[in-house]
Amino acid sequence: MKNQLNVALANMVVGALIHAWRSVCQLTYISATTPSRGKSDTLGFDSAAEMALSQKIRQWDENCFIITEEMGFIHPSARRCGQLPNFVYLMDPIDGSSNLTRILEGVFQSTTAGEERIGDLLSHPDAREIAEGVCGNPAHITSPLIGVCCIAYGLPIFSAHINLITAEIFLQCRSGLYCLKLPSFDSDECLAVDVSTIRGEGSRIEFRADIPPNCQKRFVGYCDPTGQKKPQYLGNLLASGLFASEAIAECLLLVAFVGPGRYLYLTQASDHAGLILYNGEKISEWASMLVAARFAKVDGSCAFRLFEGVFAAPQVCSGVLMGCTPQGLTAYSMFKPIASDPEYFRLNLSKLFDDFPHNPSHYRSFLVLIPRGNNWALSRAEELAWRELKFPTD
Repeated sequence: MKNQLNVALANMVVGALIHAWRSVCQLTYISATTPSRGKSDTLGFDSAAEMALSQKIRQWDENCFIITEEMGFIHPSARRCGQLPNFVYLMDPIDGSSNLTRILEGVFQSTTAGEERIGDLLSHPDAREIAEGVCGNPAHITSPLIGVCCIAYGLPIFSAHINLITAEIFLQCRSGLYCLKLPSFDSDECLAVDVSTIRGEGSRIEFRADIPPNCQKRFVGYCDPTGQKKPQYLGNLLASGLFASEAIAECLLLVAFVGPGRYLYLTQASDHAGLILYNGEKISEWASMLVAARFAKVDGSCAFRLFEGVFAAPQVCSGVLMGCTPQGLTAYSMFKPIASDPEYFRLNLSKLFDDFPHNPSHYRSFLVLIPRGNNWALSRAEELAWRELKFPTD
């Protein structure tokens, strides 16, 4: 019964994502890039994606809790009545909005009048090359996306996202990680895509657990090694003790602007990264990674180990701590040991809502996902006395 429910939830999220993707693709360039409601940098495509996603999800479950990057908290009334959510959807309507704007500007330079639809611009033959020039290689990992992660009873159960440049949908769940190239956004064939379609007609992507010695220090994360852009991220990474200052630029494989799909760097789709770092980033950036930490397998065994960085002087970004101190671990961390089996953890969503009642998406954490074969990174995590986070897999 539980598996049937999870499949039904995943089908609902897949349908909502496709609906949001098509809604964005139907916008004209002018309406998509015009500032809208929400945050000061919220544009038309952000609002369109958020509205389409949240409406579809709430049509299926009107009592669900939705945490979103743009609006913050959708449907908080039940929480105010003292109820705790069983199902929470964490979504970033468009992750990589600023890069998407740059990509659209690059494609739009050769077009006219601002009437072209976003879907037509993103289907332009030059769009992928422009995207990789803006975001880095490869486009199927680095490009802007629409993403959702589902948390059930404090545990991550699946995540899905659509890459806006490659028009691929990625689904990760208990049974594995899958990718499907979607039909044209104009085609009603999109409406028939569900979990069985993705698993049956898409390709399965395998994770990597063994990391060559020359790649074990190479990481993907958000940090400008010069400290010129958002210096608090460099300060936070230095405070963690993971790398010496002179090693950061050498070991940084890519400054990752997109968070929800970052786990793809530890798959067979990319063979250069040795670990994935979430450097004091918001929960919507790293929630999808928790699914990989819980379910990813290589040869039948867990592919990764997940650590929560604990260090004396985490930085502050927008008034929020970017990590936990040893003294403040219990007070700040949203990961709570399960009383009946304290080796394993759940997400303490009640604490998240209590501490960030207006916008739980502001919560930040320092997390490192390490393949089980990366001996250097595992040794460093243990030397630094970071807390390992394990989730029950049943």
